[in-house]
Amino acid sequence: MQGLTLVFLSFFSLFSQYQLKNTYEFEMVYIEYGNLIHNEDSDGYVKIYDKISKELINEVVFDNFGYDVFNYLAIMGENLFVIVCDTYQSGDLNTLTKYRNSVLLLFDTSGNIQDRYYFEMSSKSVHNHNHHIIVKGKAKEFIFDKDLNIVNEIFVLKEYTGYFSYQFQGEGFINNLKVESILIQYPGNYQIKIIDKSYEFIFSIILHSDVQIVGTRFEDNYLSEVKIFGFGEMILNNSIYQSGSAVSQVGNYQLIITGENGYRKDYFFVIIPDIVYNEGIEQKQLFDGQEFVEPIRVYSNALTMLLDNEVYNSELIFTPGEYRLLFLGINGYELEIMFYILPQVVGLDKGGIYEEVEFVVNGSALLNGKSVSGRIKVDEVGEFRLDLLSEGKIYDSYSFTIKVEDVRQEFEVFEWIAYAKYGFILIAFVGVYFLYRNKKLINK
Repeated sequence: MQGLTLVFLSFFSLFSQYQLKNTYEFEMVYIEYGNLIHNEDSDGYVKIYDKISKELINEVVFDNFGYDVFNYLAIMGENLFVIVCDTYQSGDLNTLTKYRNSVLLLFDTSGNIQDRYYFEMSSKSVHNHNHHIIVKGKAKEFIFDKDLNIVNEIFVLKEYTGYFSYQFQGEGFINNLKVESILIQYPGNYQIKIIDKSYEFIFSIILHSDVQIVGTRFEDNYLSEVKIFGFGEMILNNSIYQSGSAVSQVGNYQLIITGENGYRKDYFFVIIPDIVYNEGIEQKQLFDGQEFVEPIRVYSNALTMLLDNEVYNSELIFTPGEYRLLFLGINGYELEIMFYILPQVVGLDKGGIYEEVEFVVNGSALLNGKSVSGRIKVDEVGEFRLDLLSEGKIYDSYSFTIKVEDVRQEFEVFEWIAYAKYGFILIAFVGVYFLYRNKKLINK
């Protein structure tokens, strides 16, 4: 049979006596609990007060139909607690101490009972830490978690990041130093000890700093300036680092954080160079393997740039070919990017027909099998093929034609006929002249 929960009525206390067991403070309220004695009977009670105004918010009386004793309060969460109630047989004074059963009452801080768990084992001691409750009897013990489930042990993780807090009642020790509460934010190796009368619980943890590297991410690396935030002694590339200081040099970084009791953890990150090119219009990001037909300039915040093993300072790159650009940073950082300037012809169209044409080849080319480069003029009638070369191989081909237009040809024909006519007239005139002369000589 489950116990009866009574909302407290003011007249009920007129014939009762409060026996305060203990109090406990939460963030917004504080709890008072104990026993309410009346007519040689006992019920448990809980009073909840507003922490600031001290006004009573709620009072709960619990009757387990016996001589009920509220003997322990365990913290089970931010707004949860458990009252351990032992119940004895009611009757005359000689039978009041005969144990009957126990119940765990799970309350919220508003005074509502969320759950309960009955068991039959007279408790010799009760302990509370890590939001668990340990009830020890003569021959055995029960361990309950925050949901009042029985568990085999209190499990604590071995490693934490950022901070470590631990709830306990009794005495707490951090690395053998006694403390009132356990809240650790400094990285290190720690031994935690909880002692409550004859009960002892010991465990060890590693607390890591919650390192935050703030900057522009590019895949797994960082571009431009970064700032590092964290606790502990920080050493960046063998120099003491002040949390929040700006770091901007391109390169490889090793961050060492040291802490309590020989703690050390290494972090590695890379600041990569910002690499852009300009081909006369706007700046764009340069990527490995890109191809260009226009001359380019490359800019970067790397410590040094090497173009085909020579120091490069953003000069114009215009000669067609394959280029290897090496970007250097601190601590041996290297980044290699390959790109290509492709051969180009300006002033010539594929399949074009011209009387004559002048064009410019940037790079190497073959004109009808003959090596050419630079500015070229073609005015000879015929069919032509221009092969642009890249790395000794044909990259692109242009076919074009040089011929005289039909109008020019017809003009030349008419011009020839005109010359022929004048010649015929001249010949005829000469012939007539000689005939006349010969006739005149005969008459003589």
